[in-house]
Parts: sequence; structure tokens; C-alpha cells
Amino acid sequence: MGFAPVYLQKIKNFTVDPKPLNLYNNILTTHGNHTMKLIEFTYTKSDGSQTDRAVIELQQPCKYVEGIDVSQMPEQEFADFCREFSLMKAAQHDETMRLLEQFDLKHNYRRFIPEQMQSVKTDYV
Repeated sequence: MGFAPVYLQKIKNFTVDPKPLNLYNNILTTHGNHTMKLIEFTYTKSDGSQTDRAVIELQQPCKYVEGIDVSQMPEQEFADFCREFSLMKAAQHDETMRLLEQFDLKHNYRRFIPEQMQSVKTDYV
């Protein structure tokens, strides 16, 4: 359909942060207010070596595209929403990166193949 690109072409002086939305911004707050899912498991790498891991889950494996459906929004409302949402996401990203840096976790983002995870234990912290 091309809904968003058509609107973005019409909006003057509108910019979106060129950085892709960082997965750190997608911390889920399920099971109560602001709890995070902690997963502990043994991971088998492609070379056969194994490591024990403890990971705060940021995104679950999924076959769906998830997002906010804006297809019915009027053009100006869409533009206003995009500006505010982009600013909010940028501020959240900046805060997250500051915290990760403070705890020396800035370069600790990892992706794991679920089929290579054994002895999986889940907790909420």
C-alpha cells in the first residue's frame, strides 16, 4: 500500500532518525509493572562448543510483524504522532544507552537461535 511513505513525502521538514529502532527500546513489561524476563540456558554454538548464558529478553522469536496500525489516521494527526513518537523513542534510546554504558553492557547485545538453547529456565526480575 505504501501508506507511511506517501504521508512522509507530503510532510515538509519531517525527519526520522536514520538509525533503525534499537531492540533495546523493545523491553517488554509483562507480568506486572516494569518486570523483565530473565532467561538462563546453555547455548550450543555452531562449532559445537557450549556456554551458559543469562539474558534479559528484549524480543521473542516471532514470525509476525508487530506494530501500531496507523492506516486510519488523518494525515496531520499522523505527522504529529510521528514527530512525538520519534522524539520519545530517541529519548528512550538515549536513556537506555546511558544505562548500558554505566554498567559496561553497551556491547553485550546478542541473538540466540532458540533450537540451540537447552536447559532453559525463565524468571521475572
